[in-house]
Amino acid sequence: MNGASERQPRHAVSFRAHIRDAGEWHEVAICNISGRGLMLKGTCVPPRGAFVEIQRGDLHIIGQVRWSAVGRCGVRTRDPIDLSAFGLGDASMSAPAANFSRTVVSVRRPDAVEIAAQSRLATQAFNLTLAIAVAVSVAYLTGSAVKSALSVPAGQIRHQLAQ
Repeated sequence: MNGASERQPRHAVSFRAHIRDAGEWHEVAICNISGRGLMLKGTCVPPRGAFVEIQRGDLHIIGQVRWSAVGRCGVRTRDPIDLSAFGLGDASMSAPAANFSRTVVSVRRPDAVEIAAQSRLATQAFNLTLAIAVAVSVAYLTGSAVKSALSVPAGQIRHQLAQ
């Protein structure tokens, strides 16, 4: 071979999975799989070059999007895929495949400081919304009171000018 990697056989499959791109999870379907890549379909696929995490149950795959089109993308995996974990042939089909358990990436849960900061932001947003609602209500009530207070004298002036 002239340095280019040999294209491995693709296996048509239909599995639901989730993909994390830029910190957000989206549902996708795995449409085909090989020893070093996957083709995904979904409503929210990442752009070419994005590094992603794909999760199906307790299996995690790390890779980079090599191509992206409307509703589809191809991902080249960081580590070889153990095709037997997907019920496809034997592990020899995927070269020296790493088991998915070796490529598990722990999903970081926010710590107490982050949760407190998010809670403060939510509280501030609620307080601001409430303050705006109160200000609008006070302005409406004040306008209504001024209109009622001035409508009687204005009516009397109009009556006097009409005579």
